[in-house]
Amino acid sequence: MSRQPYYRAATTNEAYKEKAIVSRCTAVVAKMGAEMEVIGQRKAKGSGTTKGVTDALLHCAGWTLNVEFKQPGKNLDPDQVEQMVKRLAQQVPTYVIRSEVEMVELINACRRRPLKREVHPLWDR
Repeated sequence: MSRQPYYRAATTNEAYKEKAIVSRCTAVVAKMGAEMEVIGQRKAKGSGTTKGVTDALLHCAGWTLNVEFKQPGKNLDPDQVEQMVKRLAQQVPTYVIRSEVEMVELINACRRRPLKREVHPLWDR
């Protein structure tokens, strides 16, 4: 009996869209026994209703983490960077996730407690 992977490998450009990454990461989070609240994002660009708000909150092993999903190769918006800096000033990091593998690594880091609170300039990766 072969083991099923936590996620289906991305094979097309469609699979690299942010919505698809969020969907696959949501499945990974559930299979790993963590919880994630995906925050509804604005529908109209520039509407100002959720500018800079993270895409999700990840709850795992006593931690609640701000998570921002981005397509590989895409940069954060200026509003997102501004809010990340404000949160970081309060020692609240924001984690940028670009794949299911990064989500698995973040969940595993939570479980290894204490989670390192060192934050690198995430918007430069």
